[in-house]
Amino acid sequence: MTGKLHMFLETMETYQKAIADDSIIAITDREKFIGYLSIPGLAVNFPMGTPIDAIPNSITRKALNAQTTLREERGPEAFGFPYVATATPIWENGEIVGALTVSTTTAKMTTLRGVSEHLAASAEQMTATTEQLAGASAEMAEQVRALAAESEQVLRELDNIRSIAQLVKEVSEQSHLLGLNAAIEAARAGEHGRGFNVVAGEVRKMAEQSKSSAASIDGELDNIEAAVKRMNADIRGITAKFGVHVASIKELQAAYEHVAASADDILQAARTPQ
Repeated sequence: MTGKLHMFLETMETYQKAIADDSIIAITDREKFIGYLSIPGLAVNFPMGTPIDAIPNSITRKALNAQTTLREERGPEAFGFPYVATATPIWENGEIVGALTVSTTTAKMTTLRGVSEHLAASAEQMTATTEQLAGASAEMAEQVRALAAESEQVLRELDNIRSIAQLVKEVSEQSHLLGLNAAIEAARAGEHGRGFNVVAGEVRKMAEQSKSSAASIDGELDNIEAAVKRMNADIRGITAKFGVHVASIKELQAAYEHVAASADDILQAARTPQ
């Protein structure tokens, strides 16, 4: 065993403790394992003297052949747990005498990737839902605004009807006055004006009925106008609330988009080799 390999064997335990994540340390010469430190909970072990080539497609063998440091990530197929392995040739006096291989478990990173993917998918779904909700709310707000415009139109129509009712009232008053004058003239005419007096009475009666109907219509218009104004006030309140609701949904959508972006950043970081 060369001095360089002996030095690595003496410091491998310290090196393992210095690594933050759970890592397996293996030291080999050019053909076999000469040092190995596992971690608690893992049943993987390679007794001293185990040939490097006993591990199929070993990164240690690849690094020795390539004469450079190599790194690769593997799933749990080989040893039952996912890991990232880094193999570095050990040089002494200008030639490779062995290799230092560090295999770091990536179970936590795999879990983080899964959580990030789930979070990103959930955030994307929530973003799509809030987009639909925002669209529906905006459409409903527009419909409420249209209803408010219709109620304003109803109020204008009521004013027109009130004008007509006022005209009927004025006509009835004039008709009543005309009938009264006609009755006076009929009385002056005596027997010859008796038939005309009957007509004058009917005119006054019709005028009174028209006046009463106009007053009744005017009262109903007052009630309708009061109801429409109350409805209009309620519509304005709903419109204001819709505005706040739509703004809140947009803020929620922006928050979901931020969550989705953060989840994607975490996922990309988890996928990127360190």
